[in-house]
Amino acid sequence: MPKIDIDNYIEQSGMRKARFGGYEPEDVHQAMEDLCADYEQHLTAMTSELRTLRQENDALRRHAQGLVMQNQTLSTQNATLAGQVDKLQSYRANLETQFSTVKERSHSLTNQVDMLRLKNSDLTRENKELTERCEEANSALRVKGRAHDQARQQVIRTVIRSLPTPRPRLRASASRPGTMRTRF
Repeated sequence: MPKIDIDNYIEQSGMRKARFGGYEPEDVHQAMEDLCADYEQHLTAMTSELRTLRQENDALRRHAQGLVMQNQTLSTQNATLAGQVDKLQSYRANLETQFSTVKERSHSLTNQVDMLRLKNSDLTRENKELTERCEEANSALRVKGRAHDQARQQVIRTVIRSLPTPRPRLRASASRPGTMRTRF
């Protein structure tokens, strides 16, 4: 249904009424040409606008298809990354467990080291005391050893003095007259 008010259009176009009714054919013809020209101008503009809109629509469709493909690619990557995240979270949990175990072991070893240091300190002190006692005992043994050596020397001298002294035998030498040799 046209949106043009025909009576208003006839009035604006300047059509003259004919003598025997109706309108002058030339005016009607001119009004029709003007109307067709206006229609063709609007039609050309609308066709051009439609073509532009179709081109924009095609470009938007291609862009939307590209975005859909990109979305699919990103969804695939997201799924892959989600799987990797799960693996990494599992690996992280494993590392945290190992870290906790190592930390507990470290505390245990630290406690053992502290205990061993205390033992070492005790053993070092005991070793020092024993070394001092050993030095004292060695010193006492040296003193006793000297006294013992002196007593032994005294006993040997006493024994040697108490032994009868052997008498030397005299013999005449056949090879040299007048010389004597003594034998012990």
